[in-house]
Amino acid sequence: MALFFYPYICFMVNIQQVFNIVKDIVNKENNGFITPSVFNSFAHLAQSKIHSSIFSTLKDSKKLMRSGINPSRSSALDKKALEDMAYYADSDTLTKDAITGTFKKPLYLSRIISITTDGSTLMDVSTKSNIEILYDEEKIERLLKSSISKPTDAMPVALVSDKIEVYPTTVNKIKIRYYRVPSSRDENNVRTVGIPVYSANSAEVFNAAASRHFDLPEHYLTDVVMEICAMAGVHLRDATAINYGGATLDKVKQERTALWLESIFH
Repeated sequence: MALFFYPYICFMVNIQQVFNIVKDIVNKENNGFITPSVFNSFAHLAQSKIHSSIFSTLKDSKKLMRSGINPSRSSALDKKALEDMAYYADSDTLTKDAITGTFKKPLYLSRIISITTDGSTLMDVSTKSNIEILYDEEKIERLLKSSISKPTDAMPVALVSDKIEVYPTTVNKIKIRYYRVPSSRDENNVRTVGIPVYSANSAEVFNAAASRHFDLPEHYLTDVVMEICAMAGVHLRDATAINYGGATLDKVKQERTALWLESIFH
C-alpha cells in the first residue's frame, strides 16, 4: 500500500482514513486483530508523540543553524516547524481573580508565546505593554526588592507557575498568546474538547457525527499511521506490523522531508 506525502494545509488528519489504512496493514485480510477500541487506545498516544516532535523539530533546526551545517536546509526545517506550531497558536484575555490576585492559566495551555497588558490600538499606536515572563521565584523576589529594576506599569513582569502573577499588582487584565495542547476536531474541522475517537455503529459503519478527528495538520497523516502501526505491532506481537510501523518510519520521514525541501527550492 502506498503512503503519500501531503503538502502543508491547515486541515486535520482524518481518523477514518487512518483507521482504514491501519486496518489494512495490521489486520491482514480483515481478521479482526485491531478493533476500534484498540485503535482508539493508541490514537491519543500517537497524537501526543507527534505533537511533541513538532516542537522538537524547531529545537533541532536551531541547533543546525547555529552549527552552520547546511543553513538553507536548517532554515527550511525551521520554517516548517513554525508553520506547524502555528496550527496550535491561540490567545485569551484574562482577568485577575479578585480573591487570589492572580490569573488562571488557559485550560489547554501548552507553552506561552507572549503576555501583554490589555489595551487598544489607536492610529496604529498600541497602548499595550509587553510583560516579561519569569519562571524563577527567587529572581522575581529580587526584582520586587530592587529600587532600580522594580516592575512598573510600563515594564511589568509575570511569574508563571501553576498560575500567573503579574507585577505591579495594578495590572488587572492581560492578553496571553500561547500554543495549545492538541485535542480533537469534529467533522467540520472545528476544534473540540476531548481526544481523537473512531466511532462505528453495530454494523461497523463509520459514525462521522460521533467520531473525533486528530488535531494535527493534515500532512501528518503518514506519521499517525506509522506510529499507530508501531504501537499495534508491539501490542499484538506482530513482526510484520512492527517492521512496517517501526523500521520503515524513519525512511518515510526522510522521503517526506526530501520532497518538502525539493518543493521549496525548485
